[in-house]
Amino acid sequence: MYNTIAKILCACMCIITIIMLHSLTVKCNDGIPTKELELMEKLRSENPRTKYTEREILLLNKIAVAEANTEGVEGMSYVIQTILNRVESDLFPNTIEEVIYQSGQFSTVGNGALEKAEPNAESQEALEKVNDFENRGQLFFESVSCENTWAAKNRHGLFTYNNHRFYI
Repeated sequence: MYNTIAKILCACMCIITIIMLHSLTVKCNDGIPTKELELMEKLRSENPRTKYTEREILLLNKIAVAEANTEGVEGMSYVIQTILNRVESDLFPNTIEEVIYQSGQFSTVGNGALEKAEPNAESQEALEKVNDFENRGQLFFESVSCENTWAAKNRHGLFTYNNHRFYI
């Protein structure tokens, strides 16, 4: 009974989030919503925070391993940038932990891979070098093997790196 209610609430929250994100968009000439362009510029121009708590370091390392294990340091850095960009965005929660654990956002949270992920030297290097790679303001990513997804239909594609497609 409680599982059914929890699933219904989760689905409702996802729908509300999609509606909210969609309602915030106003198209401009090149197809990128104006609000998203403003956010991209803000994220590109600001120096991301470089000091994190031990818990935040652990979570960023774990999400990098869980989501981009085969993508190398640069691919893991793009995943970390996505998390940090969401923290800075008004569209998402404002802490690293809340962003990572926001319902329905990262499959590795739901399938248990995040909790099983073991931080390693590569994920730590990705965190240390997160500012070395161009931050394009990405807020979403998915595997390139995913087709006809919500992100592909509703978000503006920014770039592809190895096996991940990134969106604003």
